[in-house]
Amino acid sequence: MISDPSMLWLVIASGVACFFMAFVTGANDIANTFSTSIGSRSLTIKKALIIAFIFEALGASLLGGTVTDSIRSKIINFEAFYNAPEFLMLGMFSALVGASMWLAIATCLGLPVSTTHSIIGALLGFGLSAGHANSIKWGKIQSIVISWFAAPLLAGSCSAIAFSTMRCLILRKKNSFEIIKKWYWVLIFLITLPFSAFLVYQNPIVLNRECTMKQNDIIVHTSPCYLQDWSAGHKVYATLISIALSLVLTAIASVFIYIIYNKRLKSYNFRKQLFENQDMNDVEKNIKPNTSSLNSVASSETQIPRLKDQTNQANNENTIGNVQIEVSKVANNNENNKVAAKNDIEQTVIETFDQDTEIVFATLQIISAILGVIAQSANDTANAIGPFAAVFNTYNSGIEQKIKVQWYILLFGGISMSLGLSILGYRVIKTVGMKLIKITPSRGFTIELISGLVVLFFSICGIPLSSTHCAVSSVIGLGLVEAKVFDNDKNGNADKGTPNGEGNTNVAVKRSLCPFSYLNTSCVNLKLFRTIFLSWIITVSFSASVTAAIFSFAAYTPSYVVMRAPV
Repeated sequence: MISDPSMLWLVIASGVACFFMAFVTGANDIANTFSTSIGSRSLTIKKALIIAFIFEALGASLLGGTVTDSIRSKIINFEAFYNAPEFLMLGMFSALVGASMWLAIATCLGLPVSTTHSIIGALLGFGLSAGHANSIKWGKIQSIVISWFAAPLLAGSCSAIAFSTMRCLILRKKNSFEIIKKWYWVLIFLITLPFSAFLVYQNPIVLNRECTMKQNDIIVHTSPCYLQDWSAGHKVYATLISIALSLVLTAIASVFIYIIYNKRLKSYNFRKQLFENQDMNDVEKNIKPNTSSLNSVASSETQIPRLKDQTNQANNENTIGNVQIEVSKVANNNENNKVAAKNDIEQTVIETFDQDTEIVFATLQIISAILGVIAQSANDTANAIGPFAAVFNTYNSGIEQKIKVQWYILLFGGISMSLGLSILGYRVIKTVGMKLIKITPSRGFTIELISGLVVLFFSICGIPLSSTHCAVSSVIGLGLVEAKVFDNDKNGNADKGTPNGEGNTNVAVKRSLCPFSYLNTSCVNLKLFRTIFLSWIITVSFSASVTAAIFSFAAYTPSYVVMRAPV
């Protein structure tokens, strides 16, 4: 079937469904990428949207085409529909509608779910309803079920170990700022490594216009030769190239980070000094001439000058660049070691660290957010654009071995995802970045670093894990190893915990050989996580059911044409 006019409506309808799919993908999956950066206040919403519009379009246009063809190998064999291309087109349209409906519902509820699992579930429903159960790759379904439990355990454990190590070696040290200034390039290297590997193994560079596959010296297949094909066959060299590319990116990013965090530190110190001077002026204004007797002075109540906006909070939040930092108004105040938590989190305060060190981590999060959104948008483009590309190419040239995607379709998908992030992304951002645990720049960077490394490692091992599941699980794992911090009692006396040895006297440190004794569930919104985990399980079944219903109704409902008799 080539350019059948009777099926043009299906191409148009699939284009509309593709826009909606990309829109909700940006609102859910891409929003999840920015959630920790915005939740820690390393990036403002405005800055995040600017980054999203620029780098989502670049990631989708330049890298999205190489992973879009993977939609063919997700769950179903397209060759089963070689003699019925109209069924394939209708099935892809139904899959777009079914997957996007679930993503829209989850996004409106603020639930981060996997777009990959959504489209796989939709393709599963299409394959079953079309009567091609034998062409379905059931091993992929099995791996998805395993990932529901593997992702929380693996990503959560790695995040907990990484944050505990970083807290012990850097954050709790009195000279933490000097340590992070000396070794921050190592953290940049670790965050650029997954991105470099993605560029090497998933890229659009063509080495040769024609590669041939031979059997018994007979050419049986020809196709363009991509660098990613060479990488798959030369993994040792590809790994070395990935490391070299990561080192180059690290050198460039290190210069950028150095300039930015020094600028932010100067701004922070200037504002801190400004507030201290303002405090002294307020105190001097409250000193009155000694016209009262000593008895009247002794009997009067002590008046403590209140700072501006101190009515609602003890610490004034000030924006330093793109980072909001709590500056204590009273020297040696115990509130320096506590940050308020929200929602269903039982522990109302968490341990905080040196503000200068947090500024460096906040700057590092800018790099991790940029690299994360490029890789995420390229990967999510396959989920949003892949089914529409299959419809478009089938309409023009029939079922082919490869799904060819034009650059303007990829750009269309990238812009649509950016719009979704702009309009509805705040719901998922609020859930992951603010409601699960309290996130600071050091915690947010750890979450982004570990989720990226875990996805990369297990992808190399051939174990598919959802990036969304890894990100959320990293948040939970980090929250479970938060130190127990005791709030002041009603009389103003802090509960006595065990000092950690580096300055935070209200942090309880356990001495036990049992690893589970270090878990602190009071800092995690477990009720919300249970809801999110349930939504992960529902994802595949909901998308499959809706897709099967739409396809069955459109393909198998009896239809007839009523002919009017001539008058």
